[in-house]
Amino acid sequence: MLSRCLIFLFLVFAAFGASGQDYDQLVDSGMVAYARADYKKANNFYSKALKKINTDAALFYNRGLAWYALQMDAEAIGDFNKAIWLKPSYPRAFEHRALCLSRLNRHEEAILNLDSAINLNPQSSFCFFQRGYENFLLGRYKDAIPDYESGLRLDPKDLSSLGTYGTIRVLAGEPEVGIQLFDLALKMGADTSVIYVMMGKAYAILQQHSKAIECYDVALTKKPDQSDTYFSRGNSCREAGDYTQALGDYKRAMKFDSLYSPGFMNFGYTLSLQGKYAEAIHYYKKAILLNPNYAYACNNLGLAYIMTGDFKKAMKNIESSLKMDPTNGFAYNNRGFLFLKKGEPCKALADYDKGQQLNPGKKFNNEYREEAVRKCAESGK
Repeated sequence: MLSRCLIFLFLVFAAFGASGQDYDQLVDSGMVAYARADYKKANNFYSKALKKINTDAALFYNRGLAWYALQMDAEAIGDFNKAIWLKPSYPRAFEHRALCLSRLNRHEEAILNLDSAINLNPQSSFCFFQRGYENFLLGRYKDAIPDYESGLRLDPKDLSSLGTYGTIRVLAGEPEVGIQLFDLALKMGADTSVIYVMMGKAYAILQQHSKAIECYDVALTKKPDQSDTYFSRGNSCREAGDYTQALGDYKRAMKFDSLYSPGFMNFGYTLSLQGKYAEAIHYYKKAILLNPNYAYACNNLGLAYIMTGDFKKAMKNIESSLKMDPTNGFAYNNRGFLFLKKGEPCKALADYDKGQQLNPGKKFNNEYREEAVRKCAESGK
């Protein structure tokens, strides 16, 4: 009887030992598969291990990483939730849950998770950069600045983040600071097309189009298939008065991206500047076909119709533009002209004044406004 009991206990301990060893092997195999970028196999190994022991926060975290690499964010969030429940002070789990939320466009929630990650690990430059980037994606450029400064204090050699920080300063209305940051990134070895493109855009904001064009030229030697770069260079060439080069660049932009509505719109605008309104109308229509809510293109189409004398079509397109964007002072100014031509000077005057109010720095044609003032007074309205 005693021998039978001993044999039974031996079998129990042997089975327990085999099970424990099997668990470790599964975890190790999952880690090896993950390191080899075989995320599906890694996920399978981790899942089998979790069927044996499901109280290991690190294992849930590891499987979450595999889900994340497989672009399965909801499943990844589920595992990161479990990791955090088992280990509330797990900064990496908060960090990667934030990345999943960001990819799902849940940026406010991502920021809250990064807050937690930073509280637990205030030396993580990555978390500061990522929290700044979430604010950048939300258009809160000034809110992003302190996080990028904190991140760069912790890791001043992160050239990608330095370049992004330069972009943020440009978008925050500080193009000069952005250019300084881009220069620093280039000196440190960040010789990428993106840096040159963003530096070009900063110079363009400052109306230094020759310098902007130089930057775009360098960017295109490094990456010649970027429609946005051709488009940006086209804009600077147009502003510099080189309409031929501008039209060529817009054509190249449209070649690489045939659905790029700003390319068609600006092609039309450049033709309008040359007085080629009938041709411009064709390109404005294409831009609107690609993007029916393109308020700026509708206004320009209306202006082109004004220049060709088709006031009915002009009014239709300008009013469409104002429905889409009631803050466009240029559209009010154009509609004011049409009201004046229709014999409605008081409506024209209201539109002229609204346009000037919305664009206080722009001097519209005072001659037409003065005519509207005089005729409105004469009408007694």
